[in-house]
Amino acid sequence: WRVYPKLRGAPAGPKAGKHDLPAGATIEGIIAALAENPIPDEVDLTCVEGWRLRDADKAYADKGLIKPGEYVAAASDPSRFNIPFPLEGAKNLEGYLFPETYRVPTGKLDVELLIRRQIEAFDTRFYKKHRADIATSGRKLRDLVIMASLLAREEPKPKLRPKVAGVLY
Repeated sequence: WRVYPKLRGAPAGPKAGKHDLPAGATIEGIIAALAENPIPDEVDLTCVEGWRLRDADKAYADKGLIKPGEYVAAASDPSRFNIPFPLEGAKNLEGYLFPETYRVPTGKLDVELLIRRQIEAFDTRFYKKHRADIATSGRKLRDLVIMASLLAREEPKPKLRPKVAGVLY
């Protein structure tokens, strides 16, 4: 490990940590990969569709990632975040935090970073895609978020949600 890189002009010694080694890599490829910065340790963190703020808070606290109430407190103060879509009087971010699995570093969870990522995902994957439809629908984004949250909690079959929404409207 000390001599080979010098003889071949490869990067010096390996860096401690996890590395992604491609299958079938040559010795030069392995040495180059090990000389790069290690992959950060991350875990999957899922925010389930239909969860309320308190549900997410409890799940993350039960895993030991946050102190109980930390997620709710952060999401209850929208002024802490740059919100790229209209909140229209919402007192908290419930319904605007995109449900998905996020990769987060192990250890204590940075709640504000997670919420920023959830806001960005909502903006990119929902609001920007449907902004024109929302404008022509005659409904406010807030009303649509409330309906979507209600449907996610009450109707488990996505195919039936449009019919249920029609009845509720």
